[in-house]
Amino acid sequence: MFRIGIDVGGTFTDLVAIDEAGRVALTKAASTPDDPSRGIIEGLGLLAGELGRDLATLLAETDRLVHGTTVATNALIERTGARVGLLTTGGHRDVLEMREGLKEDRYNLRMPPPVPLVPRALRIGIRERIRFDGTAAVPLSRASVEAGI
Repeated sequence: MFRIGIDVGGTFTDLVAIDEAGRVALTKAASTPDDPSRGIIEGLGLLAGELGRDLATLLAETDRLVHGTTVATNALIERTGARVGLLTTGGHRDVLEMREGLKEDRYNLRMPPPVPLVPRALRIGIRERIRFDGTAAVPLSRASVEAGI
């Protein structure tokens, strides 16, 4: 049986297979940002060829497949993701910017805050309140959700 690891990066998709004896096979395929699954399937085909199997046989002989990617992380860093809004408990829409405990230098009042991922105008407070134990102190208001959307 094989264990396969796949790492989808912005340029290449790297694949590694390890068999029960500890033998390792490595392949690399071009990443396909518009549809990452294409790069994965191409890489798996290359990996199967490296191991002298067809893709169906390799997958049948695989008991673990692990997938990781930097695509989401890169979208956050580069701020290239979709424009989104945030529905939050009324009165708490500024929590994203308050971040007092997350400053590198807690007492440096001149440290500029990071630009929030969701602009303030797209953070909408809705009527609801949840207690520490998960029970509703104020039930969710469907009307406030619909108005926020």
